[in-house]
Amino acid sequence: MAKDASQQRHWEQKNSVEVEPQKLAQRLERWGPIEVLASLAGGTNAGAVVRLGDGTRAVYREYVRGWRAWATECGVCGELATEVGAPALLEGGEEAPSGGGLWWSLVEFVEAAAGDVEPRGEDVAEVIAGVARARSYSRPGLLKTGLRPGKSWATHREEWDDFMGWALAEEVVCERLGEELRKRVEARAARAGGALAALGKAAYLMHGDLKAEHILRQEQEGRTSWRVVDWELARAGHPLIEVARWTTSRRFDRWWAECEEVLDALARAMPEAVVPQAQEVVELYRLQSFLGTLRAGAHREDALVWALRGVREVCA
Repeated sequence: MAKDASQQRHWEQKNSVEVEPQKLAQRLERWGPIEVLASLAGGTNAGAVVRLGDGTRAVYREYVRGWRAWATECGVCGELATEVGAPALLEGGEEAPSGGGLWWSLVEFVEAAAGDVEPRGEDVAEVIAGVARARSYSRPGLLKTGLRPGKSWATHREEWDDFMGWALAEEVVCERLGEELRKRVEARAARAGGALAALGKAAYLMHGDLKAEHILRQEQEGRTSWRVVDWELARAGHPLIEVARWTTSRRFDRWWAECEEVLDALARAMPEAVVPQAQEVVELYRLQSFLGTLRAGAHREDALVWALRGVREVCA
């Protein structure tokens, strides 16, 4: 059966971007003879699974003009790997080829346990709470130098308003919304103040792109644990924003039931994070994600179908 473009984010499975084996070998020279095992599927940055000289596997990734993403990935994997279950940073470097900078990282390869098992709601909540407790901030912001915010806002509401002002000023977003839906978005945004104010300004580390394929199950001595990969979009935010990001990776026909499971478990794991307006906060940040896709995914019809469905649902 064909996939329903309005239900899933399947357009994210992009063609692999190849790395240059010779340059990769030069950068990783100190790790001994390097064997490229596979290119990384999806994503916007070239990468590969490699075998190092000692026989262990690792993940190599390049970031072209992506310094913030590189610094964030290296910061989390270098400083907080144990606390958040991230792969350990083995090495990172930077170059300045003509046409823009290039940065690269080498991190531990994390292999999921056998079996196609997705995390349950309580598992997702445990991951979110663990990440949030690893680092706190006085205000929300984008991580830029390691784990330090490079841009910050006074409150979560200020950050959200800043994003909405930017999105609704983008011609491509307004064209795709159309006048009637744009007015509904503006009306929904105008009613957002109370819920966003409830978040205050306290901020916590969040993964920023949490979805099932980034949470890998591991079994050791009869115990199950979860490892979390791909940290380049991490930022100082809020656990409820993380929940909202998670829900956008779920199907429309079951996202709310799954969201309730996560919120119930999060209320037990980190009660200070779940405000009475939690449902509305999740819906508002779902709206933010959908509008972001209308801007960034402008050349993929299936992405636009998905994003427009999400906007209509939130603004119904």
